[in-house]
Amino acid sequence: MLFRSSCELIGDLLHQPIAEGTLMGAIRDCAAGLVEIESKIKDAITVSKVVNFDETGMYANSRRQWLHTASTDQLTHYAVHDKRGSAAANEIAILPNFKGRAIHDSYGSYFLFGCDHGLCNAHHLRELTFVEEEMGQSWAAEMKKLLLDIKNAVTDAKAAGISKLTQRHLKQFRDRYSLLIRRGLALKENQPTSPSGTRGRKKQSKSKNLLDRLAARRKEVLAFMYDFTVPFDNNLAERDLRMMKVQQKISGCFRTHQGAQNFCRIRGYISTLKKQGRHILSAITSIFAGQPLLPALRG
Repeated sequence: MLFRSSCELIGDLLHQPIAEGTLMGAIRDCAAGLVEIESKIKDAITVSKVVNFDETGMYANSRRQWLHTASTDQLTHYAVHDKRGSAAANEIAILPNFKGRAIHDSYGSYFLFGCDHGLCNAHHLRELTFVEEEMGQSWAAEMKKLLLDIKNAVTDAKAAGISKLTQRHLKQFRDRYSLLIRRGLALKENQPTSPSGTRGRKKQSKSKNLLDRLAARRKEVLAFMYDFTVPFDNNLAERDLRMMKVQQKISGCFRTHQGAQNFCRIRGYISTLKKQGRHILSAITSIFAGQPLLPALRG
C-alpha cells in the first residue's frame, strides 16, 4: 500500500510513472550506499558524552520486533531487533562500548552496562501525577514540585551563565528529596508486604515501586541537577521515535526484516542531517551519485 501510494505521488509530481519494483530497488541502493556512514554515526554516538536511548515495538514480516534509537542533539541511529533488552543492545554495539551517560526510562537492561545513567523525569512526573490523583498521596505532588523547582533553578543558572548550582542549593534540594521519600514510605499503603509463602517477586503498589526507584536511583534521577549537560528528560529520543511510529501507522508493518533495516539506516541519516540543518534532497542525491554527504560527526 505504501509503495503504491508513493509511486502515485511521484508520478503526480514529476509526470513520470514509476513502478513499485523500481522504487524498492532505489531504497535498497540508497541503504547500501549508507553502510559506511551509518557505521561512522554509530562510532560518533559511542564516544559522545550524553546519549538518549529508547525503544518501541514495531512489526516486520508480521512479527513483533523492537525499534531501538540512540540519539544526541546532532546524531541519530536506529536499529531493529527481535529483542528489547541487553541482547539487542550488545548486537547493536553502542552501549557495550559507551563510556558517557545514558539517558533512558529506567528499563532494567540499561543498567547492565557500565556507563553512567540518567533517568527520564518526564516519566516520573507522569507517574507522580497518577499517584497524586488516583491514589491520593500528597508526597507525590510535592515531589513533582521539587523536580520542577530544580529544573527551573538549572534553567535560570544556565541563562545567567552559571555552570553549576551552589552547594547550599544542592543540599536544600537533596534534603527535600530525602524528606519526601521518607514521607511516602511511611504511608501504610507503601509498607513492605508480608511474605506470601510463594516464590518470586512480591507484588507492590505502583506508588511503592516508584518510591523504591526514586530512593535507589536518586543519583540518576537528579543527574541533571549536578551536571548541566544532562537533560531533565528523555524527550529527544522519544521525538526521534515519533516519525518511525508515524510510518508504522501509515504502512502497518514492514514486509521484511531487511526492509525494516534499510528504512532505519536511511531514516537515521535523514534525522541526523535535519538536526544539523543540512539540505535533505541534496544529500539523498549525493548517495545515488556515489559520494554521499557526510554529516558532521560530533555528539
